[in-house]
Amino acid sequence: MFIIFGSPWAALKRHLVRPSLLLGGAGACERAGMNEAALRLVRRALKAEPGSVDLNFRAGRLCFKLGKLDQAVTHLRVACPAGWKKGKFNPARFADRETGVSPRDLGWVLAAAGSWLLKRNEPAQALAFFNRALSAGCYNSTVLNQKALCLLSLGEAAESTRILKEAEMAGGADLSVTLNTAHALNLLGRYGEALDHYERGQRLGGGDSAHVLNNKGFSLFHLRCYEEAAACFLLARELAPDDVVAGTNLAACYYKLRRIKEAERIMTDLAAKSDDGIIVNNLAVIQEAAGQKQKALDAYTKAADSAGPGSEVFLLNRAACLAELGRYEEALTVCTWLDQKHPADHRVLSLKASIMAELGRESEAVDCYRQALGI
Repeated sequence: MFIIFGSPWAALKRHLVRPSLLLGGAGACERAGMNEAALRLVRRALKAEPGSVDLNFRAGRLCFKLGKLDQAVTHLRVACPAGWKKGKFNPARFADRETGVSPRDLGWVLAAAGSWLLKRNEPAQALAFFNRALSAGCYNSTVLNQKALCLLSLGEAAESTRILKEAEMAGGADLSVTLNTAHALNLLGRYGEALDHYERGQRLGGGDSAHVLNNKGFSLFHLRCYEEAAACFLLARELAPDDVVAGTNLAACYYKLRRIKEAERIMTDLAAKSDDGIIVNNLAVIQEAAGQKQKALDAYTKAADSAGPGSEVFLLNRAACLAELGRYEEALTVCTWLDQKHPADHRVLSLKASIMAELGRESEAVDCYRQALGI
């Protein structure tokens, strides 16, 4: 028998995977909306020419279309080396003409740069890039969703909700847009609408994370559906046992449901692991409900000393606890200090008025009540 060298099938295979044929197939797939298939073909072509600017631009554009923003930036780095200096990303240079970015690619390039900045927690700069991407004609659900996240980070929940509505109209029932809308609505206090969006997100397959369950529970809690909220927080804790937020929120539900011992057990455990003022304050509230007023007072004092967010609320709680213990002069001292720092705060004025009444200083109590009521 003769040995035949070579294989016609191998030769045919080499012919079929020529970059020109791969890119022709990729173009056809992209025009048909089959972006995943197009990306696979472009990446096969990239194996032969990994440093090709055109191929990396093409791969980056497809990654961006598919919402694979990190991968889009990776291809962008190869395609636009002028945007990188000593290993550091300089997104502003991606808009420069010297980088050779074509009008077709400019929109997603700017958006990818914005995504990179947002990931680095620079929402104001990222927002500028997303706005430029939209102006360049890159108008789609991905860019609008990212712009909305920038606005959320900048405290613009109302505008973020409007942009997310645009994203929903541009891209249909997208999980990320739905959950981001739910979060924005929660921040606006529109808890019923937020709950609808969380449930819609769960139907889209996004209900298996502790983050989503915790936020859904937050909506339910503010709708006074405490049993349902507790169920969400319990599931969140099962998925993330060390999640402090879910534990604190579960204890809040138990407190509302008058399951004080269970609430106290959770908060005592959390407070043993953290000096966070909010955790210590919440433990004090529960201890006070359990009749442990001296323990509660000590905890309020510790929370106020933390000097973190909410410390003035903790001081007000401490003053109320002092009044409950009959230590009116000490309580009044705290209220007077708070009143000087925050004049016309109705909570401080109301507590101050009740303390004045207990001390028999009726005329001063009446003045405080009038100020509290704005009359």
